[in-house]
Amino acid sequence: MTTKIVTNGGTVVLAMQWFPSSKTCHHCGHIHCCINIIAIASIIVLRKGTTIDRDLNAAIVLSQYGEVNQKTRVGCTRIYACELEGVHSLD
Repeated sequence: MTTKIVTNGGTVVLAMQWFPSSKTCHHCGHIHCCINIIAIASIIVLRKGTTIDRDLNAAIVLSQYGEVNQKTRVGCTRIYACELEGVHSLD
């Protein structure tokens, strides 16, 4: 998949395997400070009482991570965040 994305002019931004995307608030960016993870459900409660699906929050956080951590936007039409190791890593 990574090869197809790069071949078609896209950019792959990799997050480390243990990047805390589920525990990071997509509003303020802090880890654990404003999120209460409900163990049974896949819903998290943000600081001001807003609830959001844990996977949706993680997807938003990874999208924001991709926006911040790509080196260049030249020729990039989409950002793909994934957890593959050793492929076009920006670290």
